[in-house]
Amino acid sequence: MTDPDLPQAFELSAVQRAFDQAAPGYDNYAVLQRQVADNLLDNLDLFTIKPRRVIDLGAGTGYCASALIR
Repeated sequence: MTDPDLPQAFELSAVQRAFDQAAPGYDNYAVLQRQVADNLLDNLDLFTIKPRRVIDLGAGTGYCASALIR
């Protein structure tokens, strides 16, 4: 989808291409994000609710996906 009123940086296809190029090595450089994610995952046992579904918004590369599935 292309919107002529949006700069190319905000066009969906441009964002998709940029993410696809960065994704393979992103987790190697996302130190802060990984530390925060690991801290949150380490504290999941503090939650007493047992949801049937969990949504990881802004999942990026899916770093937390397997832990959230468990």
